[in-house]
Order: sequence, then C-alpha cells, then structure tokens
Amino acid sequence: MGMGLMVLNIPAGRPVTMKQAAETLHIDEAAIDHTYGIVPLDPAQGKYAVRVTTERVSETSEPVYADPVIEPF
Repeated sequence: MGMGLMVLNIPAGRPVTMKQAAETLHIDEAAIDHTYGIVPLDPAQGKYAVRVTTERVSETSEPVYADPVIEPF
C-alpha cells in the first residue's frame, strides 16, 4: 500500500475537517490517513497537507507527492 501527500487550500481562518479535506481534493475520505491527520503548512495562506493511500486517489487530478520513509543511518 503506497502512501503520498496531497496539499489542499482552504480559506484562511476556517477550521479544516477530514470531510472538508476529502471534498476539496475530490477523493474518498477513507483514502486519507486519519492517524497522520491534517498538517498545517501555512495556515495564514490556508495551505494544509494530508497523507493518502495512493491506490485510492489515482482518479484525482490533484498532484500526489512522495512520502518516503526516513530512517536513521
């Protein structure tokens, strides 16, 4: 199961929910990793990231960015 990151834009100052994130990205809410949550990138500009299952978002036109595992040497 591959994982990736998607960036969403929500008007600044509004709370962001998983449902709203899924609707904004045009994906099924089940594709979002609820454990990872919604990560604020630039809340003042309304930019947030969510981690998604790449197999479940292949039909979206939104870009999916790599989320590689980072381990110590």
